[in-house]
Amino acid sequence: MQPEGIRLWNKLAAEAGRFQDATIREPNDLERQLVVGKFCATIDTVGNTSNPVIMSASIGWSIPVYQQYDVDETFRTPLTLRVHSTSDGAWISPANDERWSDEEVVETLVNLLTEWIATDGRLFD
Repeated sequence: MQPEGIRLWNKLAAEAGRFQDATIREPNDLERQLVVGKFCATIDTVGNTSNPVIMSASIGWSIPVYQQYDVDETFRTPLTLRVHSTSDGAWISPANDERWSDEEVVETLVNLLTEWIATDGRLFD
């Protein structure tokens, strides 16, 4: 994982204490996950090894759900924010040119992970 991704990951990993029984999973050199039960927040390098590094920050299932969200509309579908690093240490979304700080990316992931846990991965309680 590139330095920009490691910086972002370290900030997310520092939030692990907010979740009961949170664990860290590193499936490969380019991906790291904060896992809480059957849900996870993932930081993943998806392109480039230098600026701009292309990262994805996502919330989803930590276990196979066998695409149940395709047949059961109450299952949440994974959410991904794709961002490119900038020379000043920020992130920019190529979808809408919105700038994100590390803290904003992490806060969004933590809030979404909290919501997924609270609803057990469902859109409706």
